[in-house]
Amino acid sequence: MTHVIEMFLDEEADQRVQLLWSQLSDAGIPSLATYSHGRHRPHVTLCGAPELGFDDLAEASEIIAGQLPTLTLGTLGAFPGHKGALFLGVVPSVELLDLNARLHAQLVSGKGRQWRFSGPGQWVPHCTLANGLTAAERARGLEACADFESFDSRVSAICVIDAATGERLTVLAQQSSGA
Repeated sequence: MTHVIEMFLDEEADQRVQLLWSQLSDAGIPSLATYSHGRHRPHVTLCGAPELGFDDLAEASEIIAGQLPTLTLGTLGAFPGHKGALFLGVVPSVELLDLNARLHAQLVSGKGRQWRFSGPGQWVPHCTLANGLTAAERARGLEACADFESFDSRVSAICVIDAATGERLTVLAQQSSGA
């Protein structure tokens, strides 16, 4: 079983990513909206490991301690390989890199094989648009999303997700301003 800690985007940014997912679908490219368990929301994964479990919620909550960073989704990119991905790259701020490093050190280190591109010094912060794509699908996907313009997002929540089922438990959620 694999668990991940994910940051969910604010409502406006969530809608912008879902629009990109629709554009991919219209181009015949399967987006993250329908990938695996089909319960994905637009997100940025902070860390993950085969044995990261819901027992770690208290520790994760202490590490995060109110840190809901603003994310700048600044680039459209692709991971290579025969089952590569399309993504929106997140500008790696100092606080974002520090949060990843602290979570990784406390919750992930020593718990089995680490995900490529997820640990300190390797992490590529991103919001996945589509996974498991061939090179031709990635090229068509980049074309389908060519009108992408960078945007900012507040983090609305940080959750632990069971990667197999999509089950989620909230670690920290944005406080509403109460208007």
